Amino acid sequence: MSRATVNIGLAIVITFITAISAQADELYRPTLVFQPFTDKTEGVEEYVPPPPGAGGVVDVKAPMPWLSTGIPEMLYFMLERTYAVNLVSSSDIRADLKKHGVELGPETPITVLTETASREGADYVVSGEYSKTEDTINISVTVYGLSGIAAGSADASGDIEDIFAVEEETAKAILGAVGVLFDGKILLQDPTGSLEAYKWFSEGSAKYYTGERIAMFDRALAVDADFVELHLKIAEANRLEGAYETAKLSYETARGLADVYPEAPAYLGFITTKLDPTATSDAFAYYEEALAMDPAFAPAVGQIGYLYYKQEDYKTAAKYFDELIEIQPGNATGYYHKGNVLWITGSTSASWQTVYRDAIREYDVAVEKDPEFAEAYYNRGSIYKAFEDKTNAAADYIQYLRLKPNSPYKEDLIETLKLWGVSIPGDIDPGE
Repeated sequence: MSRATVNIGLAIVITFITAISAQADELYRPTLVFQPFTDKTEGVEEYVPPPPGAGGVVDVKAPMPWLSTGIPEMLYFMLERTYAVNLVSSSDIRADLKKHGVELGPETPITVLTETASREGADYVVSGEYSKTEDTINISVTVYGLSGIAAGSADASGDIEDIFAVEEETAKAILGAVGVLFDGKILLQDPTGSLEAYKWFSEGSAKYYTGERIAMFDRALAVDADFVELHLKIAEANRLEGAYETAKLSYETARGLADVYPEAPAYLGFITTKLDPTATSDAFAYYEEALAMDPAFAPAVGQIGYLYYKQEDYKTAAKYFDELIEIQPGNATGYYHKGNVLWITGSTSASWQTVYRDAIREYDVAVEKDPEFAEAYYNRGSIYKAFEDKTNAAADYIQYLRLKPNSPYKEDLIETLKLWGVSIPGDIDPGE
């Protein structure tokens, strides 16, 4: 992106509330910490950041992806790549506050965050709002010192097609507000190369489910072959499509470029057991590497639990599934796996009825969180069958068949339902 485009259709206002001193002949390197930005777009629900350890989940279908910090991703990308600024991730801040019994909401009080920022060695806190219409994009930011007093504020707006220009202006305003100047220039790392690569990366992410994604990601790599986030996105796409060998290469590349992204070792562990189910020790090593980067990285926690489950160490598996539920209480997977542990351990327990009822409660939560979780219906139905509760068992089996019409258990389940005198609903093909 050329510097000329920055001024097209933009309005930027900087208000310095307190004086910031910076020597023109010195490079000042402040550390910034971000509190979650709030999406003020009309008709959009207020943005609520994912819980700690959510791994920076990005909605790839959205025209403007969000980081787990709630900051427009392009803005964070530019600031992260400046020579003169260090960023403290919000996940670190959130985890630190959680240890002190404070849960961050979408509009965290500056005074609370600055207290933790000080412990993390930060100098400033950045707060902001974001909104857009069909035609325009608006970003408003305020930079606070650790005293909670505003150091500067900025508003940037422009046409929707100038989204990168708007955020570049906002990044400059943030850096200007904290006095990050050297010879009068903002020190963006390779502003043309990095931003151009990011543009194609963002375009490819927005068209993630189309064939155009590959061409756009290739264009981004041609501009910047060391773009870690892009290698991770390419790896993710191949992993979800089952191209594990290709995904492995991209994850290994990302892992070699930076050691701060737990996604790389975590999914290398997953792929390792997919390619060789006996390579559990290698998978464990990858997962431990991921947790060393982020102790609350849910995919690694869940996969370690699953490996212990496969090794029939159900007590340890349950411990990790409980941790997964604590990290991601809205994710059905943890409850489902906990239900499986209880089901299998209950089968050999003298008090199996009590354990089975506990398993049913876990499956209840799983289907509440994800009404299309077919396997949870099947397993819960099988436990109801063990209790000879044919009514509830039949209801779960029927729902399972609706969700899995080509299930290998279909014939046996339909035969069971017939033996119980249950009529097969018309929306289920009896397969006769």
